[in-house]
Amino acid sequence: MGRQGRELKPAGAAKSGYIAAREDLVSRFQGTGSRLTNAAQADCWMNPAGTYAVIPVSPILENRILSLTRPTTFALFGLALGLGSTATLAVERPHFWSDGEVLLKTSLYTRHYRDDSRHINHQRMANLEWIADTGYVPPWTDRGFARADRTRWLAGAAAFRNSFGQQSTYLYGGFRYELAQREHASAYVKLTGGVLHGYRGEFRDKIPLNHLGVAPAVLPAIGIDYRRVNLELIPFGTAGFMLNIGWYPR
Repeated sequence: MGRQGRELKPAGAAKSGYIAAREDLVSRFQGTGSRLTNAAQADCWMNPAGTYAVIPVSPILENRILSLTRPTTFALFGLALGLGSTATLAVERPHFWSDGEVLLKTSLYTRHYRDDSRHINHQRMANLEWIADTGYVPPWTDRGFARADRTRWLAGAAAFRNSFGQQSTYLYGGFRYELAQREHASAYVKLTGGVLHGYRGEFRDKIPLNHLGVAPAVLPAIGIDYRRVNLELIPFGTAGFMLNIGWYPR
C-alpha cells in the first residue's frame, strides 16, 4: 500500500474547537485497522488549538509511528516518576537529630582480668549519648542491617579515668540492634567506634596506635532498658569489663 496524506479538518458545524476536531479525527480512523480509535490517542496527535496538520492515512504507517513513540513516552514518564520519588524520599528522610532520646550514664563497676597494683576500678565516668529513632537511616549506606526496623544509630562522648587513673575522653558513633522488645523493657547489642585520648607518659603504649596521644577504639556492648533505667556491660579488649548504669531523662 502506498503512502498517502491529506489535510484533515474538524467536521460538523454544530461542534467547534478542540472537541469537534478530536471526534473528527477518531471517526476518520475507525474501521481502517488503525489503533487510533479513541479520544485519548487522538489527543496525542493534536495541538491545544484543536487543529492538526497533515496526518498519514495509511494505517500501517500510523501504527508504526505509535509503536515507536509510545515506549519513549512511557520511558520518559517512568524516569520523571522515579526522579520525583527519589526527591520525595530525600525530603522525607528523618534527620539524625530530629527524633530520638538522650541517655545519661556513669560507671557502676569495673573488673580487670589481671591483677596490677596500678589499676583502679573506679572510673568515675560521665557519659552523654544521643540515640536516634529507628526511622533514621544513614545516607551513606543502604545495607540491610542499616535499614532494619530494630537498628538505632547513636553518637556520644564519655569522660572517665582510665585503668591507670588518668583523665581520658572517648568520642564515638555507632549503632545498637534491639534483640527483644517488650512494653517496658528491651535488650540490645551495641557497637561503637571513635577516638580515645588520655593515655599518656609511661602508659601511652597500653593501647595500640597511640603514638600521637589519640588512638582509634572500637567497643562492643550488651545492654537492657527497663522503663527509664539502662544497664550496659562493656568489655574493653583483653583487659577487663565495665558495668554502667544510665537514665533516660524523657
